[in-house]
Amino acid sequence: MKRLLPLLVFLFITPSFLIAQAIEVKVVETESGFGLTRGGEPYYIKGAGGHGQLDELLYLGGNSIRTWSAENAQEILDAAHEKGLTVMFGLWVQHERHGFDYNDEVAVQKQLDRFTAVVERYKDHPALLMWGVGNEVDLFYSNTKVWDAIQGICSMIHEIDPKHPTSTVTAGLDSNEVHEINTRVPDLDIYGVNTYGDLWKVPGNIRKFGWKGPYIISEWGPNGHWEVAKTKW
Repeated sequence: MKRLLPLLVFLFITPSFLIAQAIEVKVVETESGFGLTRGGEPYYIKGAGGHGQLDELLYLGGNSIRTWSAENAQEILDAAHEKGLTVMFGLWVQHERHGFDYNDEVAVQKQLDRFTAVVERYKDHPALLMWGVGNEVDLFYSNTKVWDAIQGICSMIHEIDPKHPTSTVTAGLDSNEVHEINTRVPDLDIYGVNTYGDLWKVPGNIRKFGWKGPYIISEWGPNGHWEVAKTKW
């Protein structure tokens, strides 16, 4: 009996995320289009970007948040789970415009190894909804090998974590980028579009450009400064 008390105390103080199981998320196709199931139940994303003001998000009827990197991931996932929210977990894939060279195979492999460790660590967290593999890596880029890197990350995720879909996010929609993703990233499950003033164009354009799978609007808000009207001066 003397040995039993410490064990009971340990179990009592164990955080819930350590004993909770991953909740499986699947992409499903129906007669009306694509959707998600979470734990076998239909799940429609009503989300917001960032991880602050979670109570306000709940008040407004939201159920999910998006992050852009693994920074403070444990804290964010735990806070979301406590409030019944899910997380699109961002993996910050490096950008060419910030100096990353996708011809550097060693650097690309190091990036993949780093993400592999992240996926291994967080894949079973019950708040996890999907993986966001990169954000706007297509912005002001020229080296299309970035899509090969995205594919490598998505393939790794499918191998390590078959319970959560992969996604990547582009800056708006461009037919060339959709073509690159279609041909180079077969392990991508969901296409994410960051869009503002062109929101209304997305449903038609994404199909016209050749993406036949599911997609989400991964950012939307007031029109961007690049979209507002300007005077001649």
